[in-house]
Amino acid sequence: MGAKPPLKLDAERKYDLTIKQAKQSLKEMDIADICQRSKASYSRKEGFFLPYLNYTLRIDPQNFAVFSTDPKKSIDPALEVLILHYLRDAQTIRSTGKWVSYRELPSGGFYYPVFRARAETPLIKRLGSRPELFKKAASSLGGKSIQYGDLAFKIITFPRLPLVYILWTEDEEFPANTLILFDSSAENHLHIEDLAYLGEIVTRELIRSAQRI
Repeated sequence: MGAKPPLKLDAERKYDLTIKQAKQSLKEMDIADICQRSKASYSRKEGFFLPYLNYTLRIDPQNFAVFSTDPKKSIDPALEVLILHYLRDAQTIRSTGKWVSYRELPSGGFYYPVFRARAETPLIKRLGSRPELFKKAASSLGGKSIQYGDLAFKIITFPRLPLVYILWTEDEEFPANTLILFDSSAENHLHIEDLAYLGEIVTRELIRSAQRI
């Protein structure tokens, strides 16, 4: 078998290092503090339990390995990084109820073009002209209908990080469009780059869910 492409290898090494650093930080933190900040629960026998979308994650308190309690769900390195960073970084700050776009977040302007390309545009291409399928996919992730655009759903990712996915369907005057909104408190719980990954990962989940329907 041939060697792995260098770019893929570099990405794997980057994930490995990021995961290692996050785990080391978490090992030095107080269990009760982690739970209070992240809204995770804790069992001495099984470790941390953290809600994510429509299922629950289990995190081993010894080595902070991450497992899904749903055998149909797998944890890839990008999601593992987000889970560990959320446990490490989340703060005891309540949601404000003020919804803002990614570029309206304090540090979001610089990263917005990438966020738009990876989190919002794919949803337009796959589901922009299929509102009923978008509705079913969002509902399958635990999304609740909310009044925005032609169709919108509030989706709880991690307990302190809700997202709103808005869809405007295509008509004679305008093409289909979508927008992802964050609570204005979002940067208190994840770094702006992690928030971009979060939007991208949830969009992928929506598209996968739509493909299974």
